[in-house]
Amino acid sequence: MALRDKIKKLTTFCELAEGREKGFLEDVMDRELVWNNYENASLGKDIVPVITFAEYPDRFYFGGLAFRDIIKELDAKDLEELRTKGIKIRLHKQEVKSDKRKSYTRIEVCE
Repeated sequence: MALRDKIKKLTTFCELAEGREKGFLEDVMDRELVWNNYENASLGKDIVPVITFAEYPDRFYFGGLAFRDIIKELDAKDLEELRTKGIKIRLHKQEVKSDKRKSYTRIEVCE
């Protein structure tokens, strides 16, 4: 492998993000979307999910805790189905009941 290719590979935190622009979940809240891929990316000490939606093929999104908790439960068969069929979801911003200053992303699975 050429040095240039090796360094490029070592500095790419996630193949799914390569060639895509970073999107923000806030921009796609309350819309029906087809979640069609994910990859776990290593950012320092943290492992974060990087996700894509069929409606925005040129963007990647950091999925946060909501997606991380779901992804932990998926196996290889689930991942293949996600990539081939996708799953319709809707994202909602929810306030934390005990602290109205904090919020989290809730994932609703659509029919």
